[in-house]
Amino acid sequence: MIAGGFAKVYVYDGREFQRVAAYRAAEATGRRLSRSIWRCGPATAQLPVKSPSPPRSNCDSSYPDVCIPPYDQVGDLDCADVPFRDIRVVGSDPHGFDGRDNDGIGCEG
Repeated sequence: MIAGGFAKVYVYDGREFQRVAAYRAAEATGRRLSRSIWRCGPATAQLPVKSPSPPRSNCDSSYPDVCIPPYDQVGDLDCADVPFRDIRVVGSDPHGFDGRDNDGIGCEG
């Protein structure tokens, strides 16, 4: 997803990890693609919708199509804190992305 231009490298709390150089190289490749989040800007970035996958420990299951960290790991996030728009919201919506109209779509834009 990073090399395809649909994600960016994020190092939580400044803790570099073993393969960070490979991930940053993949991000550089993704930035050059004409169809990527880098061309339309983070405010309009959106991943292709896929079937929900099993819950992942680092992703909140309330947002099945993108990886949003759980509230208990990162605290409250606002739409400005994530590079996704029109996020499908299922269930509790702990970050309150769908707080405006409760239509099941968060960070509309």
